Amino acid sequence: MTAAEAPAGRQLVYTLAITEGVRQALQEEPLAFMAGEDVAGAGSVFGIYRGLLDEFGPDRVIDTPISESGIIGLAVGAGATGLKPIVDIMFMDFIGECMDEIVNQLAKMRYMFGGKATLPVTVLTMSGAGMNLAAQHSQSLEAWLCHTPGLKVVMPATAYDVKGAIITAAREPNPVFVVMCKGLMALPGEVPEEPYTLPIGKAVVRREGESLTIVAHGRMIHEATKAADILEGEGVSAEVIDPLWLQPLDTETIINSVSKTHNALVVHEAVRFGGVGAEIAAQIAELAFDYLDAPVGRVAAPFSPVPFSPVLEQAYVPTAARIAAGLCIRCGKTEPLPERRLCAPCNEMRNAASRARDARLRAEGKPRRDRQQAKQYERERSRREHAERKAAGICTKCGRAPARPERTTCEPCAEQHRARDRARHAKAKADGIPY
Repeated sequence: MTAAEAPAGRQLVYTLAITEGVRQALQEEPLAFMAGEDVAGAGSVFGIYRGLLDEFGPDRVIDTPISESGIIGLAVGAGATGLKPIVDIMFMDFIGECMDEIVNQLAKMRYMFGGKATLPVTVLTMSGAGMNLAAQHSQSLEAWLCHTPGLKVVMPATAYDVKGAIITAAREPNPVFVVMCKGLMALPGEVPEEPYTLPIGKAVVRREGESLTIVAHGRMIHEATKAADILEGEGVSAEVIDPLWLQPLDTETIINSVSKTHNALVVHEAVRFGGVGAEIAAQIAELAFDYLDAPVGRVAAPFSPVPFSPVLEQAYVPTAARIAAGLCIRCGKTEPLPERRLCAPCNEMRNAASRARDARLRAEGKPRRDRQQAKQYERERSRREHAERKAAGICTKCGRAPARPERTTCEPCAEQHRARDRARHAKAKADGIPY
């Protein structure tokens, strides 16, 4: 399904689409009920279940004690005995409290009972950073769940998808985790009034492109789309794919795209090491190796707890500028080397050209420029290049994108500069150094 196929209609924000999805799931299934911390009286800390208690009563919308293991244990027992529980784990960070119930009971009971027990359990939870909620309330732990056989995992990034995902999960006879994004709660979108479902295990092509495939999920879909717009101005046509279902993963759509574009970049908000993106990159390398013109690139959060500081959190979460900058400035295809804007092949090409130039000068009997002469030459060349780019109205830094009105740099380069400045300021502040 492509983004263009999403039906037109009324607008709902992400939070209201969640509410409507749960309401319609409860309306169509008398055996369904909602349970979780503060879901009834308060309508959850995010207000996403407001009004459900008044409509369905305390027998079907239930406030539980503060015990995640108790909530999942309730869901396992209720599902195994014929009910259809929809339970809420307030923050995804809290699934650590109930991992035994998730991994050893919820995910395995049907298998261990030879299919005689079904667990039609829907688990809703909020993930991601961006709200300054610190390290214990801002994590993206979807990889934990995707690594567990017996669970389905969906990560909707639009209002349309979050409603459809909830209804799909409620109708599914197996456990489904609907991992929602805190950073998207105010995002509006077109949402039909009637109930609808999403095809399980089917990715969505959010943007068509020809020369690069960007695979992103959750909140990063919107950053990846913005990055694709930036890259378009630099002559790189990027296709953006939203896997939507992380388990089962629609590998076919991803491989078909990479076979067309010959280049791939994987983006997610979770830490880079061991994330879902590593599995996606591995499958691309395994199944589309002959189609790749360059190694698969990855942009993700650093291997660190999510910072509480707003400045540090902004630097921690991948942005459109970081995604666009995560490509070599010469070939636009693969990941640059650390502290450089060139990838390894392009850097080697530049070094080879330098060696060839030196060899030619030696063969011609001409002296090679010494270090001081080289620096002076580079300064003069840089001044000439800066003046030429400024006169042409293009960015004086990257030389590719149009400069901003009354400025000498493009927006991506300006954002990179601001991000570096914010990071330096935060580091100086943390070290107690005036900045």
